[in-house]
Amino acid sequence: MIKKWILFLACCGISFGAAAKIYSFPVNPPREYDFLNKDEIFRVRNEMIKKYPVFFKGDYKAGTGPVFRQIENKKPWWGLKGLMCYGPGKLSIEGESDESRFIDNPFLLVSMEEGFALPLMKGKGNCPLSYPKPTKITFNTDTKTFTVNYDASTHERVLAAIAHKNHTWKPKMEYSFNGRNAIDFGVPYAYVVASKNIHFLSGKNMKTEPYRFRDFIHVGGSCGYPGGCNNGSPHQAETDFQITGYPAYARFKLWRKKPKSADDPADMMYEININ
Repeated sequence: MIKKWILFLACCGISFGAAAKIYSFPVNPPREYDFLNKDEIFRVRNEMIKKYPVFFKGDYKAGTGPVFRQIENKKPWWGLKGLMCYGPGKLSIEGESDESRFIDNPFLLVSMEEGFALPLMKGKGNCPLSYPKPTKITFNTDTKTFTVNYDASTHERVLAAIAHKNHTWKPKMEYSFNGRNAIDFGVPYAYVVASKNIHFLSGKNMKTEPYRFRDFIHVGGSCGYPGGCNNGSPHQAETDFQITGYPAYARFKLWRKKPKSADDPADMMYEININ
C-alpha cells in the first residue's frame, strides 16, 4: 500500500531536537532508459531510497505504486533530444530519457518541466539540449520543508538566442509542475500558498484551490515510434504557468488526504526557487 511508503520525517513527526538538520540530496543527471527492464530503470531510485532510510516508513520498492506500475519492460522512451528537436517519429527516442529526470530524483516531489509543445525547437539551428534544470535539493528537519532550486533562465536564454537567429520562430516560454513523486510517496494534494513571478495560465489552478496531481507513466503513441513509448501523462492545464520575472518562487502545501480547505495544516511544505 502506498501509505506505507510515505516520507517519514515530514509526515510522521520525527523529532531531531532543538537544532535543525539540513539534508542535501544529489541531483542525478538524465540517463538512457530505452529498451531496459523495470529493475534496471529503478536501480538508481531504489539506491537513493536506501541511502536515506530515515525518510521512509516501511519498505519501499520503486515501480509498485500507481504512478509507475504501467511502465512496460523493453520499451523505448521519449528522449530529451527527441522532445526538443525532432518530435514524433523514429527519432523521438533520441537522447537521454525525458522521464529519467524525475524517476532518478525521487526527492523532486514537485518538479518543473517545459511546457506542453512538441517539438520545442524543431529545425532551429543545431537544437542544443535545453530544459529547466534542478541544481539543489534540501530538506530542513525543523520546518519540515523540502527546497529545490531550478535554473530556468539559462534555458530561456538558449531559446531566445535561437529565436534571434530564426526570425519567424517565437519560443513558447511556458512550464508546468508535475507531481509524479508526490503521488508515489503519498502526498498527492497540492496548493500554492505563496508565489512570486509565477503566472498560472488557467483560471482554475493550483493557486485557486487544492489540486490533486494526476501524473502517471504508461505506454502511449504520442512519440510516433512503432509500438509506442513509455511516457508521462496526462497534460494538466491547472499546473501550467509562465515565469514573469526572476527570481521566481512557489511554496506548496502537500497533503496525504484531500484537505477540507487550503487553510488546513499541511503534511509537508515544498518550495521551488527558480533562477
